[in-house]
Amino acid sequence: MAMLRRSKQSLVSVTLIAALAGVLVAGCGSSPSPAASAKKTITKVSLATLPVADTAVAVIAQKEGYFKQNGLDVTLSVMQLGPATTQAVLTGAAQFSQSNYATLFTARSKGVPIEIVCEATRALPAFSTVAVLPNSPITSPQDLAGKRIATSVIGGIGPLAIDAYLKSLGVDYQSIKWVQMPFPSMGAALQEHQVDAAWLVEPFVSILGSSLHTRTVFPVFSGPTAGLPVAAFATSVSYAKAHPQVVADFRNAIQEAARKIAQDPSLVRQVLPTYTAIKAPLAQTIGLESYPTSTSLSQIERVATMMRSVGLLTGKLNVPSMVFSQK
Repeated sequence: MAMLRRSKQSLVSVTLIAALAGVLVAGCGSSPSPAASAKKTITKVSLATLPVADTAVAVIAQKEGYFKQNGLDVTLSVMQLGPATTQAVLTGAAQFSQSNYATLFTARSKGVPIEIVCEATRALPAFSTVAVLPNSPITSPQDLAGKRIATSVIGGIGPLAIDAYLKSLGVDYQSIKWVQMPFPSMGAALQEHQVDAAWLVEPFVSILGSSLHTRTVFPVFSGPTAGLPVAAFATSVSYAKAHPQVVADFRNAIQEAARKIAQDPSLVRQVLPTYTAIKAPLAQTIGLESYPTSTSLSQIERVATMMRSVGLLTGKLNVPSMVFSQK
């Protein structure tokens, strides 16, 4: 566990990713499938992802056969730490990854050659909260100034949304002391008074609400942060240039799965227990995200604009240039 005051924050995960950029394996992976063929060639690729709800759309794309229909044989490599998924793409261990936008934008602003393939999820209010123990003196967002808040990633999408929400209320968000730790450790950290509050996402909102009776201070993705894009699928710049058809096929399969989810949202709840630690009964009740059926540049740019407004993005960043577009 590491506590970082805002004045001394260091995005260790992004630094590691940036270091790996120098050893990026250009053009790794199988050859792309033909743009047009009577029998589409199957291309084997790997997706580095996380055991979270963001991944459900890819799991459904695989389960429903959309990857195969688009000429792809996709291996899902489930990892435990967010930065590891981007590192996998940069080292050539995977051709695609799933990550949050704040991490991707910070990495790209530091010169890391990462490219967004398509949107994965956007937030809904019930998906994420700032939570405290039931006897906490913190009763409103204004009470969070100067407090220690647990987060899974320093400078990630959670701290970004919280900063922006508090800034809109005139709260001194820069006084917050972020404490980085895995989500499963946050309950104990609250009980042991190592932190005053925790940024939670499902299923931990429900798990800690049940076990510790945690109380919601405010839903993180509401008001000025409502509907904020949370996660994307990404690839390396070199892979996108060398294999544009494969990247386009991957994007098509994901968007087909998103359309399937739009027709039947229960599919997400059905697959969650197959690749996460979420048990079937809990999967039926937790708050979920939305899965866009297309990629909106204007929505993605909301994240970069918000990052700049709270000082989390200071380097140069051309958002349109890092979103895949098949020529």
